[in-house]
Amino acid sequence: AVVARAGAPGARALALAALHADAPYVDPAPELSRRLGVPVHTAPSEAWAARQGALSTPGADPASLMVDVGAGTIDVAGRARDVVAAGAGELLTACVAALSGSTMAVAEWAKRGPAVRLESPHLLLGEDASRVFQGTPVRPESLGALAVWGPAGLLPFDRDRAPGEWRALRLRLKADVLGVNVARALRTLDERPRTVVLVGGAMGDDEGVASVSRALPSDVAVGRGNIAGSLGHRYAVAYGLLRSLG
Repeated sequence: AVVARAGAPGARALALAALHADAPYVDPAPELSRRLGVPVHTAPSEAWAARQGALSTPGADPASLMVDVGAGTIDVAGRARDVVAAGAGELLTACVAALSGSTMAVAEWAKRGPAVRLESPHLLLGEDASRVFQGTPVRPESLGALAVWGPAGLLPFDRDRAPGEWRALRLRLKADVLGVNVARALRTLDERPRTVVLVGGAMGDDEGVASVSRALPSDVAVGRGNIAGSLGHRYAVAYGLLRSLG
């Protein structure tokens, strides 16, 4: 059943993406259009919509392969087919939380990039052995821990590893979770792309982009998308649905 407040849709068109199994599928667009009194368009798949959005990147080759790395899945779409692989940003967060003993909220920040060790109240040791002095002392209970910069300052998350050791482990996690999954999806898709456009929240991470790039053949050009030339690497699906409305 479709429930909508009378007059809510107004004269605006709707774009509809429906999840369905291999069972007989009936396009709901005509019935929705009849009930709501506005045009309704059904997108073939979320991956298809993401590709339409990704190809709005200035200079993108229309034949480019699209890789959308989200929280739960990695969507890979070519011109004719698409593949959805389980395991993406949320799996990476869970791995970091399990290895560091931190919460999922802290792991969400810890997975993103370089960490420092809180050597003393005013001294931070970087992953490259650099030392940074800061004026505001860290909390005594955080001394000796690895930490990353979060929304409200330094977030301690691990006491068992050196900064360089954590860097190697973090990069290996990204290679295994992101890179290996993209390569697996590409084998399933059975395409040999010349260019790949990366979109999705996880692709704001330079290390994540590098992990995916290294998992692809060396002759493939890989770049981060910029949706509509101004929205960055996010909102590919939403903008792709808008483009599908013509």
